[in-house]
Amino acid sequence: MTRYLRLFRASHPTGEGLHPHKEAGKKILFGVFASAAADAVEAGDAEPEGLGNNRNRLPEATFREVEESAIPMTADILLVDDNAIQAATRKAILARTGRNVAVASDGEQALRILEEIGTDYPVSLVITDHLMPGMNGPEFVTKLRERYAQMPVLVLSGLAEAENDYSDLEVMFRVKPLPPEELLELVRELMARRIARTA
Repeated sequence: MTRYLRLFRASHPTGEGLHPHKEAGKKILFGVFASAAADAVEAGDAEPEGLGNNRNRLPEATFREVEESAIPMTADILLVDDNAIQAATRKAILARTGRNVAVASDGEQALRILEEIGTDYPVSLVITDHLMPGMNGPEFVTKLRERYAQMPVLVLSGLAEAENDYSDLEVMFRVKPLPPEELLELVRELMARRIARTA
């Protein structure tokens, strides 16, 4: 993280954007943290230390703006996570598969994205967090199953006991943090199942 701040200072010698109450500064800091997260992924860290709670330092509008700008018209994987830094980290990992990845900050937005993408080029895999504001993981998957009964779903949670909440929802559940290679292997397995079902 320190070297990212050094790079930031070098590119902003006047200190512009550093004031903690300026929206521009917050957006730049988001980029710094997201870059650090992606770099940590390349270094093999599953959950970069010290990055997980930085969403609280950003305005909600900034979080929405960053993630919505990354939503493609089509997507192979839909990632649902209310923590912007963790979402950036996992998206960087998933990019190694060569698949298009859409990011949603909660269950309601995820359902809207699925509706917008439609059925012509449907999402092949949903990866969701368990604890989220508004609609939590089990509630989201329940709604998902009403329309996408066969959609592969991977649930990630720091609570091992949360697996019981998905007992009738046909999901793969894993306790996080996950090493990047393990996450990629799970993604390959679940997407292969999707292909087998539609073949």
